[in-house]
Amino acid sequence: MDKWVVSTYVLLCLFFYMYWRRKSPGLEAFIKLGWVLCLPVAGFIVLFYEYRHKEGREFEVQLPFFDSQADSRGDIYRNVNLVKEMNVIPVEEALLINDTETKRKILIDALKDDAIQYMHILEQAVRNEDTETSHYAATAVVEIKRRLTLALQEFAVKYEENRRDLELLQPYAVVLKQFLQSGFLDERTKKKYEHTYVQILGHILEQYQGEEHYFKEKFRMELQLGELDAATATCFSFERAFPLHEDVHLLYIELYFVMRNKQQLLAAVDKLKKLPFRLSNHALHQIRLWTQEV
Repeated sequence: MDKWVVSTYVLLCLFFYMYWRRKSPGLEAFIKLGWVLCLPVAGFIVLFYEYRHKEGREFEVQLPFFDSQADSRGDIYRNVNLVKEMNVIPVEEALLINDTETKRKILIDALKDDAIQYMHILEQAVRNEDTETSHYAATAVVEIKRRLTLALQEFAVKYEENRRDLELLQPYAVVLKQFLQSGFLDERTKKKYEHTYVQILGHILEQYQGEEHYFKEKFRMELQLGELDAATATCFSFERAFPLHEDVHLLYIELYFVMRNKQQLLAAVDKLKKLPFRLSNHALHQIRLWTQEV
């Protein structure tokens, strides 16, 4: 019975994934899939809440900054949108607010958006003097770790059964990345999963090269692992797939900087400058940065 429920839920997730991919191609669909797989049922609730929240913002009525009647009486009242004001406060500063109710709400609302992103904040919140905030954070940490671990185990089993299934490999890569960013792993275990992540990205790129972020993810992980030959090969593959993409040349610059190959680095910078289109501000900044560092 349990296997039937799990299978049905996974099929439902894949159905929604195909729908999301049509509506918002790229990484966003994979992130949503990661949410619903890591947080069964709750993931859909969070995504629904986010959808309603965005929808509500589109129809938000902008009230005047000053109340005209109050101003005529000599009293000026600021119109404060409480939700917007809370969004202005960095989550890191929420833990320093004296008002425990406000602090708790800011923290919880932020974590509803992306709990993985705020793992370091959760760790701080666990040690917070407010008992309820601390309890919520501790519970969230345990639950996130449990969900990620279960999802990772399930993907690992299915991966061993079929290493060529692109519909499996793509969400598996998302969960692996979330796990690596979670802060749950010691250095030895993290290194193991980094190699697995590179392997999964490699399998994806063998079948699908339509999105540049897979190349960039693989390259940066290989660079982090010190696998310079593999990183070089990834750059070559990226260039073949996207010959006029400025990020290709930015990766070459980064690679040759790490290798301390000044001649190749300057050649890559020159090649970037000669691309037949206007470079982005980011690319121009990177050219100045890497040139100064050599």
